Amino acid sequence: MSFKLSTKLFAMDFKKIKYGLLLLLFAGCKPELSELNFDNNGIDFSRYVAVGNSLTAGYMDAALYNNGQLNSYPAILSAQFSVVGGGALKQPMANSDVGFGIDAYTLTANSRLALDYKTTCTGAVEVLPDYVSTGDANVIVNNIYTSQGGPFNNMGVPGIRTFQVRQSTFGDPNLIISKNPFYSRFASNPGTSTVLQDAVSQMPTFFTYWIGSNDVLGYAIAGADATLDSITTTSVFNNEVDLQVSQLASATSLKGAVANIPDILDIPYFNTIPYNGLTLDANTGRYFKYIVHTNKSCHTIYSRIQCICND
Repeated sequence: MSFKLSTKLFAMDFKKIKYGLLLLLFAGCKPELSELNFDNNGIDFSRYVAVGNSLTAGYMDAALYNNGQLNSYPAILSAQFSVVGGGALKQPMANSDVGFGIDAYTLTANSRLALDYKTTCTGAVEVLPDYVSTGDANVIVNNIYTSQGGPFNNMGVPGIRTFQVRQSTFGDPNLIISKNPFYSRFASNPGTSTVLQDAVSQMPTFFTYWIGSNDVLGYAIAGADATLDSITTTSVFNNEVDLQVSQLASATSLKGAVANIPDILDIPYFNTIPYNGLTLDANTGRYFKYIVHTNKSCHTIYSRIQCICND
């Protein structure tokens, strides 16, 4: 009897000792959080310059406006660079919350898009994108190089193609000549300077270069119809990229990053609705032929809905 009792007591004491050791073990394990050490890996980010198109400029929601620019990828990168000695990023701000954009097909001005409740032609209320106002022309009317204290680190220009990076006429205030108002608004010498010259003249210590999508995008959206938009030839594209990257690299002592152009057919515009998602018959064929050939505004996001309703 006493043997059984002592065995039971020993088992109880052993459990206490075991749990006590576990508590002691956990109590003694104080987590040590080491401080994060950031290193620029020998790269000087004090003067970062970004060359590119709308993706670089912060063109967002179909327009150039303040919030889009503040969330441009150069602005995001610059915030990270500042941790390791990077300098401030100066952008040619639109100074507009409404924004200004241009529809590539109708060549009409528009503001930024925003989601809103809209009543469709069927009477249903849906959340759809719509323009918040008419385009704010003040974004492009005046050159801001002096008033905003250029030069600008963000040299992104919405709609630019590779061969236009070195064209002085691309910055001409006369839209008949430049066919694009987004560089002349912040060019150092509109009609004379080029995007590349304004970038290299800043003697950047680091650059990013992401350009080329507009060399094929318009052509693809136009259904490969060269009468509506053209595609940059491979030889011109290769030559321009080589020359431009070479000049940027020379200015920065080979410190920079070049981004590739993804397959154009991977973007949502071309694959959200499958090419074979509609069974065509004689009636629907005539209907879509009418939309494409009589109302180019149907290319815009919200106007497509209106075109369907008004037909």
